[in-house]
Parts: sequence; C-alpha cells; structure tokens
Amino acid sequence: MADATTASKKVLRSAPCTPKDLSLLRRWSLAQRVKVQPEVVSYPGQVVTLQCHFTDPGQTQLTQVSWSFETATGARHNIAVFNPQFGVNYSESLLKGRLSFMSDPPRLENAAIQITDIKMTDQGRYNCEFTTFPSGSEQSVTNLVILECGYNVGRAKQSSLLPPSFILSSLRAC
Repeated sequence: MADATTASKKVLRSAPCTPKDLSLLRRWSLAQRVKVQPEVVSYPGQVVTLQCHFTDPGQTQLTQVSWSFETATGARHNIAVFNPQFGVNYSESLLKGRLSFMSDPPRLENAAIQITDIKMTDQGRYNCEFTTFPSGSEQSVTNLVILECGYNVGRAKQSSLLPPSFILSSLRAC
C-alpha cells in the first residue's frame, strides 16, 4: 500500500500543467501586482485613506484605474474612475462629496483614495481595479470595517489580546 501511494505521488508531481492551470497561475501572479491593505478599521466621523499601488508594471501599460464599493448585501457601486485622457469621474453614490483621489491629478500607479466623515454605511469591500494593456484587468480588495465607539471600546477593554495602546487610541478616536 505504501508503494502505491508513493508511486501516485510521483505521478502527480510529474504531471504537466494544463493550459487552464497556467492561466490560473498567471492570473494569480498578476493580481499580486495590485497592492492594497487587506483591512482598514475606522470609526464614524474619521478620515480614511485606502491605498492602491500597481507594482512593477514592466511592459504592462496602465490605462485606467477605478474603485468600486460592495456592501454587505452584495450590491456593487462604481465610485471613482481616473483615465489620463478623460480625467476623473466620481459616480453618484453615498460617498459622493466625501471621496477623492489622494493626489491631484491622480497618478495611475498610485491610486489611493480618501473618504472623509466616515459613516457606518461606508463599511464594505472596496475594489481597486487597474485596466492594463496587454494583460487586461488586475484588482485587489480592501475591507473597510467601521466600529461603533461605545460598544467596540467596551469589548476592547474586555479582550486580553488587544494591547493597551490600541484601547487608548480607540478611546481617543471616539
């Protein structure tokens, strides 16, 4: 039985990659060029910066960057687009008037956005997507978590895993 298991492992290791395997590997490696913070935590009323960088473009030409917002219910809204030829567009959304690119004019390779006057309804998934040539679209997601001041600070005090500096900064933020 051990010989059969060893033999099957050798067969699996030596099996060539299929075109589908190579496509998935290429897509995974490309996605790694879009760098974001996986999670950002904030409180109502604060200002938040969501980072998005396209690293090591090489021969890839960046043509456009866009941000979208996905709520907990799965509703997805385009919120901001920058194209060097056509400029900036902020879509009609709950974020309009509180959302801006960090640099003016924005830079394709560094497409950070800022949201002012954070609200509980701003919590969700923020997708930063670069349109590139010849690779196509490449993207990454940041989860924005909004904590309620009183409830979360109380929970933080009960947790022995959170450092005192976090608890103190949480109290100051509220």
